[in-house]
Amino acid sequence: MTKPAKQTERQLLHNEIEDIFDPKTMRIVSEVAGVPLTIIMPTEIGHTNIQTAGGTVDDLMRELDVEPRANCVCVDEQNGYDPLRESARITTITSYCAAIPGLYDDSYISNVRPYCNLPELYTEWSNYRLEKMKQEIENIQATIIQHVSRDRDSFPLDEVYHFAEQQISYLKRTARQMVDQTLCAEVRRHFGVREINATSEKWVVVRAHQRFKDLLPGVMAQTLVWRPVCLYLSDWEETKYMIRSGNVSFVYSQQGTFSWDQYRFEEYLFGDELLRQGLKEVLLAWLHRFDLLNLEKDS
Repeated sequence: MTKPAKQTERQLLHNEIEDIFDPKTMRIVSEVAGVPLTIIMPTEIGHTNIQTAGGTVDDLMRELDVEPRANCVCVDEQNGYDPLRESARITTITSYCAAIPGLYDDSYISNVRPYCNLPELYTEWSNYRLEKMKQEIENIQATIIQHVSRDRDSFPLDEVYHFAEQQISYLKRTARQMVDQTLCAEVRRHFGVREINATSEKWVVVRAHQRFKDLLPGVMAQTLVWRPVCLYLSDWEETKYMIRSGNVSFVYSQQGTFSWDQYRFEEYLFGDELLRQGLKEVLLAWLHRFDLLNLEKDS
């Protein structure tokens, strides 16, 4: 008995995606990057978008960056291919980590959390982060042994202090990225993935609304007793302290390099903190709970 065509196609596609991450391919990617790379976790291998139909050309053009043919070498089979005329498109995006001890690991799961199976994602995420931390612990142990073997009258205290601060920050981000499953489920039911991913745009509109400043004191008074965000409130206070003390360069952001000039910008708000950490579901839940999304509709 032959397998259904769709199942066969799905299996073939699965095999093709797996082949992309063959060890030989990984070696080539690492050589191009100039450093040894590893895939952050198995979920990243499946981070593939397949579109077989739907959407207009205008919709596609907004999301598709087509390379000029002069910039790439095409084989005969590719010369007749026009991505704007074909109905099937496959896009694969993968997050890599440099396999170098002591190198800052700038990884988050904000991009996949809105649509992944959370127990599975959180298991992969925590295993990856803890394994990375274990490697860093072994690296600092080796550093201490090497230092003391060279000079028994000294100890690399500065390196150990720096290591401790890094790991505290690393563990905190590891935990913060694993948003409460009940909260995530409720946000998914109310809004869906597309709106979750548009949370930052919603926040910009709400923040700029003329009524927002008047509503904010009352909202924050209620926020202080809303249990799901207690941890993030303490993070917010820490970030504000770092801004006031001029140590903003030590603050990391899911959106890249974090910057906040306290003399040029408005007050650093709770929503800004949630966005800094890439906690889109929490920010959207907060805006929804306290009716701040009505300001977006009113704009």
